[in-house]
Amino acid sequence: MRVLLKYFPAVRPSTAVRRLVLPSLLACVFTLQWAAAQAPAPSAPGAPSDLAAASGNRSIALTWGDPNDGSITGYQFRVHADREPDWREWRSISGSTRETTDHRLDLTNGVLYRVQVRARNSAGAGEPSETSAAPQAPAAESAEDTAADAPVAAAPPGAPNGLMATPGDGTIALTWDDPNDLSITGYQFRVHADREPDWREWRSISGSTRETTDHRLDLTNGVLYRVQVRARNSAGAGEPSEASAAPQAPDGGASSSASVGAGTDAPEDGGEEPQSADGGEEPQSADGSVPSSDDAGESPRSGVPWVVIVVLAVCLAIGITIVAVRLRATSRGGAES
Repeated sequence: MRVLLKYFPAVRPSTAVRRLVLPSLLACVFTLQWAAAQAPAPSAPGAPSDLAAASGNRSIALTWGDPNDGSITGYQFRVHADREPDWREWRSISGSTRETTDHRLDLTNGVLYRVQVRARNSAGAGEPSETSAAPQAPAAESAEDTAADAPVAAAPPGAPNGLMATPGDGTIALTWDDPNDLSITGYQFRVHADREPDWREWRSISGSTRETTDHRLDLTNGVLYRVQVRARNSAGAGEPSEASAAPQAPDGGASSSASVGAGTDAPEDGGEEPQSADGGEEPQSADGSVPSSDDAGESPRSGVPWVVIVVLAVCLAIGITIVAVRLRATSRGGAES
């Protein structure tokens, strides 16, 4: 009340008004604090529904149902191969949002994988769903069938034309022209990083045939790589073509994939199955959008808005009362003068 009298010296409220204003203001403050405390902390999202895995050539395509949960900020996955003792670490699906319902993993043909997927929001990670599949090369593209159908070559094939290297997040995508050479039975590649003294060994591109014109390498972000590609036929390996690129994270971050040929369990094509820290992943997201943080939390309980309305109404009534008392005091002063 002293504060009110300081800024509104003309106000001379009655004893009843004095007894009303201060308790009402205190009631406003405590009610607003209580209303804020009633807003529940958001809970982690539920497990993705209808998780399914479709096998492909060196890949597993994951799909799951749309949970219609506005609090979700992204998804994570982890993999367990039947030849490994433990699950690999959880990794974020780059670019995933509340609307993401699919993802592709690049893995090794002929290996059975268990895959778990879980959603995340501001409260943390939810329970995972699990599925399994084993990538398989199409029968018509197997190396044995290609070699059997290929004509006997008098000389190794020429160097691939138009070799290009396109950097991605932890990857380099290689493309080259179709040589239209029926004698080719497959392709090989090798890598040289700028921090290494020598070229790594030649590695076969798994499942490659005479029709292959692209390949993807999982490499380390921020490192410049020279890459050579060559074709093979019954007469041997041909001359290589060379290109170079440096993988980069989209946001300039430090996430990276394991470099080629760095482990004993690397697949035949030399691209090691990704095992980077949480936050990195194979850049094959369903969309390239940036995860949104809007609506990350859950809505407050339905009763809280009504409490806020009541508090505002009380505060408004107090304001009207003060204005009325001031006008009354002003009118009395004018009458006396």
